[in-house]
Amino acid sequence: MKSNQELHKNIVKIMEQKNITQAKLARELKVSRSDVSLLLKSLSQGKSITTSKLFSIASVLNIDFNMITEN
Repeated sequence: MKSNQELHKNIVKIMEQKNITQAKLARELKVSRSDVSLLLKSLSQGKSITTSKLFSIASVLNIDFNMITEN
């Protein structure tokens, strides 16, 4: 599995490719935009994220979970 900083980069890259904003991701996850911002900031600083949250993000981005987690 990738480091948390790599997970952050990958999620942001996929969001950009799919033209999905933090606000849209937040709406789909049923959380606030600031929650998504904090989550991404925490990942960029190497902090952890639950597998469940990664699965939720992958689902919203309409991608396979492995696209986020594998090299």
